[in-house]
Amino acid sequence: MSKKPAFTEAAFIGSARKQGAWTVYPETAGFDILLVKNADGAQFGLEAKLLLNAKVIKQALPDYLGYHCGRTGPDYRAVLIPRGVNTDLAPLCQALGVTVIVTRVEDDPGGVFSQVFWPALPSADGWAEVNGEWHDWCPNQRCKIPDYVPDVAAGRSAPLQLTEWKVRAIKLAIILEERPVTRADFKALKLHPQRWLDPSAKWLVSTIADA
Repeated sequence: MSKKPAFTEAAFIGSARKQGAWTVYPETAGFDILLVKNADGAQFGLEAKLLLNAKVIKQALPDYLGYHCGRTGPDYRAVLIPRGVNTDLAPLCQALGVTVIVTRVEDDPGGVFSQVFWPALPSADGWAEVNGEWHDWCPNQRCKIPDYVPDVAAGRSAPLQLTEWKVRAIKLAIILEERPVTRADFKALKLHPQRWLDPSAKWLVSTIADA
């Protein structure tokens, strides 16, 4: 029985961050990794998986193929897999506009596979696009980027996600460190006070009526 490849999406994330040209958002906009190019805001939606199969390809594609598929999403879509797994479906991915990125595994320090991952990310000269390695989906609207980079691991089952609600809750907590919050604060942050003031939850305790 062959050993299952040890996959380290952290190697890809570390390499991308080291280049200084990208911001990495783990578990964002429905992707395991949302990579954003700092220079022009171009987005790369990646699914980090141990295998390349039909289920993984479906996850990398828009929910609805056809007229509405380019309405909202990243500029590029890809599947990130460890070196050594079966890539028979790679030509199908290419035909569908999904790039297959192969990344180094834990027990492979380099050798002939000196790059951490391949193919390279698109550069300013457009070389990768010309050679057919990346397909620009030309979305009408890019994915919404969170205010903060999520401090979570990418590609895990049942992942923790930094949702918009959590960001608003964090902002409310920051206000609480300085002063009591008011209904105006809830309204500005688009949070419903009833959930916070629920006696059973006891997240917050109402003291005096808002002025």
